[in-house]
Formats: sequence, structure tokens, C-alpha cells
Amino acid sequence: MTLAALLPTSPPLDPSVEEARAWLAGELASPAYADDRSWLDRFTDWLDQQLSGVGGHASAPGWALPVVLVVLALVVVTILLVAVRRSPTASRTGAAGGVLDEPHLTAADYRIRAEAALDRGDAATATADAFRAVAASAAERTLLDDVPGRTAHEIGAALAAVFPGEARAVRGSADLFDRVVYGRVPVDAADARDVLDLDARLRATRPVLAASAVATVGGGVR
Repeated sequence: MTLAALLPTSPPLDPSVEEARAWLAGELASPAYADDRSWLDRFTDWLDQQLSGVGGHASAPGWALPVVLVVLALVVVTILLVAVRRSPTASRTGAAGGVLDEPHLTAADYRIRAEAALDRGDAATATADAFRAVAASAAERTLLDDVPGRTAHEIGAALAAVFPGEARAVRGSADLFDRVVYGRVPVDAADARDVLDLDARLRATRPVLAASAVATVGGGVR
């Protein structure tokens, strides 16, 4: 092919603004742009074409499309499950909603974490760890059993019974824990400090236990 053959044989197009608009409107009016099907319809049609025989031969069996859709759905579900399992919130709060998701930590450990969170301005973490300190302290005093599986509501109800003078504060702190950890409700340093103060008061308070309750929790009150 010669260089002359590559050169344009007609002058370049130089339409006016109105002419360009008219050309664009005419192009968009083409049937190729008139597909008003939903994205799902277009996807299934495309998938059916891919499942058809190569070169336009006989289509794949009728069961092929449903099977592929089921497989795609399973893939999506698997991806979502992996994402949830890797979520910091899911790993930290625990699937069962237990308060003490790290039972190897002591009440003192949780207090240290709460104070450290307060120092760095993380009131939400401080509030949650402060209530964990309350729960861990109660477990260490044999006031609670099966603590890792207990929810904040259960812990609040149990401690309200043995610390009747602090019942309102205990239940309020349990509700605050749920709102902070699960509801993402904003809190401030004063909220965290209130729970830490409650922890200190409970440690200095002798629980009120019936004789049967003393035997149930381990036979000793500290």
C-alpha cells in the first residue's frame, strides 16, 4: 500500500455546534442504544450466549444456566462470609455476643486497657473495656459463672441482684456496652470514666448474697 492511499481523500469534518448535536442525537437514536432491559436480564442473556455452542452451534442444556447462577450466588455468599469473619468488629465482639471475648485477660488487664484508651482519646474502647473489667472482676470474686458466654444484659442483671445499691448503674453500664460495641453509639470520656468508677465502687462493696446463692457461686464471698 502506497503512502498516497493512506492519505484522506476528502476534507476533514468541521461541523458547527448545531450540526454536531444533530449527529449525536441521531447516533443515540440508533437501536443499539435502545436496550431498556434490566442489568439482570442483560446479564442472563449474555450468559446464555456464552453457554451456547461455539460458533453458533446448538445451545447448552437448559439446566446449565440455573446451575451457573447458583454457583455465582454461592461465590458471592462465600465472599461475604469471609469478609464478615475478617471484620475487626466480628472478631472482637464474638459471634455469641459475649462480653469477655478474651478470657485470659484479668480485670486489671481490662482496666489498664481502658485507661490507655482514655489517654489516646478512644472513649468507645475505654467504655467497653471498663465494663469488661466489671465482668472480669465479678468472675474473679466468684460472683459469676460461665462469664465468657454471658451477654452484657445477663451480666448486668446478675450483678444488679448482688449489688442492689448499684443496680441502676450496673444495668446502665451494661446497656452502654451494648450500644457502644454493637450499636456504634458515640460516647465521651465521661461515659468511660463513669463505668471505671462503677468498677472501683463494686470492688469496694460487699455483695448481698443469699445462703443458696453463696453455695451456687462457689461457697465464698470476697
